[in-house]
Amino acid sequence: QSNFCGSGATNIVLNNTENFIEYQLRNDVDNSNIGAPVTGNASTINLPTGTINETTTFNISANNPATGCSLELSDLFTITINDLPTATLSGDATICEGETADLTFNFTGSSPWNVNYTDGTNSYNFTTFDNPYTLTISDAGTYALTAISDANCTGTDISGTASVVVNDLPEVFLGNDTTITTNDTLILDAGEGFSSYLWNDNTTEQTLTVNGTDLGQGNYDFSVEVEDVNTCSNSDTINVSVESGSSVNEIGTENISVYPNPTKSIFFIKGLNTENINQISIYNANGKIIQELKPNSENQEINLQHAASGIYFIRITNRNGTLYFKILKQD
Repeated sequence: QSNFCGSGATNIVLNNTENFIEYQLRNDVDNSNIGAPVTGNASTINLPTGTINETTTFNISANNPATGCSLELSDLFTITINDLPTATLSGDATICEGETADLTFNFTGSSPWNVNYTDGTNSYNFTTFDNPYTLTISDAGTYALTAISDANCTGTDISGTASVVVNDLPEVFLGNDTTITTNDTLILDAGEGFSSYLWNDNTTEQTLTVNGTDLGQGNYDFSVEVEDVNTCSNSDTINVSVESGSSVNEIGTENISVYPNPTKSIFFIKGLNTENINQISIYNANGKIIQELKPNSENQEINLQHAASGIYFIRITNRNGTLYFKILKQD
C-alpha cells in the first residue's frame, strides 16, 4: 500500500535479491537509515518502513559485507500520507417565515468533500468542490455536522453548530370584501399589538377611516402592512364597494354591543332586534366561517369554547345591510 490517511506503516517489497547482500532502506532526503538492513535470499524480501506521519520517499542501498562495497539502487519508493479532512459549521440566524438563512461550511483536505449533517430531526448529505460552501435553508433547526470525507480520507474532526429560528408572520385581517353607501363611514382595523402599521395611503395608525361620501361610488382597494416585535411583516387587502343609497348598516338598532371582549369562551351580543336580524356569522382571521345562527334572543349567547385563541369577526345581517364587530378569544 502506498497511500495512507493520517499515518501508516508498510513494507517495501524487493524482488530478486542476491544471497548475502544486505539491503538497507533509507530516507531519500538525507539517506538516513530506516530500520535494520535485511539480508538477501535470492528471492523476495520485505523492508519495513515503520510508522510514518508524512509523505516520504525512500531509496535502498545494497552492501556486500565481504568486500565492503555498496551502491544505491535506482528505484525510489514514495509512500503518500494524506491529511485527514476537517469541517466546521457556522451560521446562527433568526428569520421570518418565507425568508432564508445561509449556513457556512469550511473544510480542510482535498476536494470533493462529502458532508453529512442534521437539522436536529432529519439527516442530509451533499457533495461539493467549493470551500467554503454556503447552504441556503428556510427551515428552523439546530444544524450540526455528523460526518466528513474528502477525495482521499474520512475525517473525524467536525465542529460547530448553527441555530436557525423561524418566526411566524404576524396575522392581519381587514375582513372580507364589503359594500357601503355614500352615507357610510367604515373603520378598517389592522389589529392591536404590532410594532408598526403602513396603509396604502402612507398613514401609520392601527385604523383607517373609509368615508363613503369622500370616495363616491366605485370600487376601492385598501391595504395595510404590519410589522411585529420580531421585525416580521405581513399584509392584507380589502375591497370596499361604495354604492349610492341609504346606509347598509341600518339593521334596526343603534344599541348593539358585544361583551365580554376579550372572552375566554362565552360572549353575548346585546341589543338585537330578532325580528329584523336574518343571520349572525362568526368567522376567523382567515375568513373561514366557524358558526352561523339566527338569533332567538335580544341578548344572544355565543360559545367559542372549542375555538382557538385569536381574533374573530362577527357579521350581523338583515335585509337592510350588514354590521361587523371584532372579538378576541383568549386561552
